[in-house]
Amino acid sequence: MPETAAPAPANSPQEAEISAALERRSVVLVGMMGVGKSTIGRRLAARLRLPFFDADIEIEAAAGMSIPDIFLAHGEPYFRDGEARVIARLLNSGPAVIATGGGAFTEREETRQRIRDKAVSVWLKIRESQYAPIPPVLGPVSLSKMVL
Repeated sequence: MPETAAPAPANSPQEAEISAALERRSVVLVGMMGVGKSTIGRRLAARLRLPFFDADIEIEAAAGMSIPDIFLAHGEPYFRDGEARVIARLLNSGPAVIATGGGAFTEREETRQRIRDKAVSVWLKIRESQYAPIPPVLGPVSLSKMVL
C-alpha cells in the first residue's frame, strides 16, 4: 500500500525538470539498513508528487509476517524470492519512489535488470560513523544474515 506524504509546495523548475526526465519511470532508492532510504524516499515522493513504497513493508504485508520471522521460518532464499516478486509488482504499478534494501539489488540479477529497465536507481551510502544503532527488534537473526 503506497504512502502518501503531505503535498509539497508547488513544484520548483528543478522538480519539474526531474519529473519530466523520469517520464514514466520510478525512482528506486537502494542501500544498506539505516542509510535513510525510507526517510529520504518519503520526502522525495512528496516533492515529485509520486506515491512512496517501502519494499520491506510491502514484503511483510504480502507474507503476513515480519522480515526477521520470514528469515527464521523460511531462510534467505525464500525471502529473496518474495522480495523479487514484490519489487516486480511495485515497478509494474506505475511511477513511484521505492525504498529497498541493498540485498535486493546485489543478490538478484533479475531484480537489477528489472530496476534498470523500469526505474532510475540511487544507491544511498553514509559513512560508518553516521549509522544509527541497530534496534534490538531483530531478535535472534543476526544482521549479517539480514543484509547479505
